[in-house]
Amino acid sequence: MNLLSKIVKVPLLISIIIWHTCSVNANTKGKEVKLEVVLDSSIHSVPYLLVYENNFGATTLQSDRKEIVPTQKTSNSYLFKLSDQTKPMYFSLVYNKGVTVVFLLKTFHYEPGDQITMVMKMQKYHISWIFSGKNAAKYNCRYGLFKAGEIVIGSMEVPGNSKYKINDIRMYKMKAQLLFVKEFRPRIPTYSSELLQADIIGMHMMEIINSEDNALSNAIKKDDTLAVRQAQVMFDRNFKEVYGSDIPDTVLFQSRFYPDYLLQKLKYGSRLKNKKIIYNDLFKDIEQIPYFALRDKIVVLLFGQYRNAFSDEFNDLLKGALALVSNKECQEKLRQYGSVADGKKAMDFELQDVNGKLVKLTDFKGKVVFVDFWFTGCGACSSYYKNVLSTVESGYKTNDDVVFVTICVDAAKDKWLSSLKSGEYSSEQAINLYTNGLGNTHDLVKYYNIFGYPQPMIIGRYGTIVNFLGDELRNREGLIRAIENARM
Repeated sequence: MNLLSKIVKVPLLISIIIWHTCSVNANTKGKEVKLEVVLDSSIHSVPYLLVYENNFGATTLQSDRKEIVPTQKTSNSYLFKLSDQTKPMYFSLVYNKGVTVVFLLKTFHYEPGDQITMVMKMQKYHISWIFSGKNAAKYNCRYGLFKAGEIVIGSMEVPGNSKYKINDIRMYKMKAQLLFVKEFRPRIPTYSSELLQADIIGMHMMEIINSEDNALSNAIKKDDTLAVRQAQVMFDRNFKEVYGSDIPDTVLFQSRFYPDYLLQKLKYGSRLKNKKIIYNDLFKDIEQIPYFALRDKIVVLLFGQYRNAFSDEFNDLLKGALALVSNKECQEKLRQYGSVADGKKAMDFELQDVNGKLVKLTDFKGKVVFVDFWFTGCGACSSYYKNVLSTVESGYKTNDDVVFVTICVDAAKDKWLSSLKSGEYSSEQAINLYTNGLGNTHDLVKYYNIFGYPQPMIIGRYGTIVNFLGDELRNREGLIRAIENARM
């Protein structure tokens, strides 16, 4: 039996296993969503939902997610009621284990009218879930994707010396999961089927393109012309076919992963063509995307993910982007990105310090203010403090006209205070603040559209942004130079 026939049989097998829990009712007449969660008795923490209100990227640290607590609970049963739901939304089910967030279910989606019971069972080596209720089929489909991919991987026979072994596995896994969704089509809403397909393609093709992009970058650095030619062959083999072209533009727009994949594909093509990313050319490639909604979202992702990389061209590209984009939500997001440009007014804030005293940006009028956003557990934040910020800060300890402020986006105050005591992220000499228990949902984080940490910035003497974009602040020499320029 060849591999493709093995893949075809996988969806049928898993469909039989969970058929009895699938609802055949695909109507979504109501606007309320009810999710009842029954946890295993070994878990005593109260779960909550992370609902992703907007949809501009797949990162786990985002300012657009909302924490929803259960409305009722009895023993290990918890009920979530979400009223006035007008569109499908992504969510994850999590609970806190000490300072760690544990994901029980990750990146599922509900539609208005869903009424689902989710029962968790703790097995010997893993946990399992059973979903029942109105529109439960799509939950079972989403849950079964992992098993569908794992069965295929277990049945694969790939030569040990195959150059593209890992990416071949990813490709086969993607195709198996797409076939698995196909088996569910008669029992789930069309939108859900198409969204699941878009997410599957986006996730797996993103993994493939990222691994190949890393290999290409290394080949270019080593001036390995043979490896670069092989990269071109790989690109022609794996990326000429546009997976997902039969899915409606509006669904591709809503996918949490597919637009990211297309952006990475275009970015890889630019590197392959020019041996580096030329962002003006990349923007022109995005302009040629024939699906307008998808194109608009990719433009937003370009600014959200790479604005530091093209800081010198930021204003010109932003002007072009605002003229191109027609989607109102995307236009608003682009205008928000424009708020971090040099010379723009910095947002005033009122945040607590370690003693509970409220500190405002306006308290430092007339001074140069360096600000560093960070969170506990961020390795890059710790490295930035140890290797860059700590030495620069100590060099200005006798300068009264330069202020060093750190803003932690931890939701738990105790966690923030503990991290400060560790000395891993900041010093006692800095003005250490946190976002008043709102984590990265605080308006300040939303205003600056911060999605990655650490995020340093410099605010001038009169409250305007001097430096936010670019990598200058991320190395010792550049940071000192930027501070000195702001002092002039």
